[in-house]
Order: sequence, then C-alpha cells, then structure tokens
Amino acid sequence: MIRYPAFLLCAVLAAASAHAQAAEPADDDRPGLEVDTRLHVGPMLLVGFSVVAIAVGAGFGWEADQLYDDWKEARDAGDPYGEMDALADDVRGYSVTADVLMFGGAAFAIAGTVWWIVAVRRDKAARRGGLATAFRPLLGPAQVGAIVEF
Repeated sequence: MIRYPAFLLCAVLAAASAHAQAAEPADDDRPGLEVDTRLHVGPMLLVGFSVVAIAVGAGFGWEADQLYDDWKEARDAGDPYGEMDALADDVRGYSVTADVLMFGGAAFAIAGTVWWIVAVRRDKAARRGGLATAFRPLLGPAQVGAIVEF
C-alpha cells in the first residue's frame, strides 16, 4: 500500500525534474564551464583508514605504557596481589596490537599516498593526450601485489 505523502513526494520530485529539464536554456554560444570533479576515492579512503589505524595503534601503545607502569609498581611492591603475570600478558598483547596497527597503518598510508600521486599524474597525462603510468593494487584470496603499467 502506497501512502499518500510518499506518492505526493515522488510526484513533486518528478514534476520538478521535468521542469528543470525543460527550463535549461539552449544557448550554445555561451562558454561552457568545465569543472573537474573527479576524486580519487580509493587512495583517499586507504590513507584515511590508515591514519585511523595509526591513531588507534597509538591508543593501544599508550594503554600498554600505562599497564607497564602498573606492572613496575607491582614488581616494586613485591607483587602482593599476584597480578604481575596478568599485567605482563596485557602489556604484551597491547604492545603487539599497537605495533601491528601503527606499522601496518604507516605502510598502507605510504602505499595510498603513492597510489594517489600516480592516479593524479595519470589523469593529468591523459588530459594532455599521453599516458603516463598506471598503478592498480591486486588483492585476491591467494595473492597480494600491484600491477604497474608504463
């Protein structure tokens, strides 16, 4: 069952679209305004997620540092509550997580930046008529790599 407000909204949008198409001037002697709105979303997303991974990794590293301070306090106190082993495991886990996120994020940020630069240069070369290089990441169930075309 179609509700009346939804039907009315669709009708108004269709009428506005038809009116906008009919109201466009057919004056072709005006200079056209060309705006390049092509965004390289893939490299932008890769760099953005990499920055987030680095920030989250820094948070895990900070937490590992805080837990290490707690471990040192327990060691200096003679471990009266028997918490040194649990703290050591937590420090190790947070440290490994921080390392993976920060170094992985840095590697992907560098790869995304290179991808972005290559994509922008390729677009500039294509507009001038020549083709520079093409860089496409390759990711599959059993393969990881990059395809570079000259």
